[in-house]
Amino acid sequence: MKAIRFDRYGEPVKVLRVQEIVTLMREGMLVTSAARPFSLDEIGTAVTQAEATGRQGKILLVPQTQEVET
Repeated sequence: MKAIRFDRYGEPVKVLRVQEIVTLMREGMLVTSAARPFSLDEIGTAVTQAEATGRQGKILLVPQTQEVET
């Protein structure tokens, strides 16, 4: 598979490429996996995990939801 270097293209081409990628993902032809989600409080651990060799999947940072008191 050939890598795409986005920094070599102008903005219109970048937008088209991202749209193509999104379409392929929606159609199930391009898939990705998540290693695990991390809260923003765990950002240090997330960065360490992202830099680790042999990691499988994407590292996700997710905002924390505040519990509403009733």
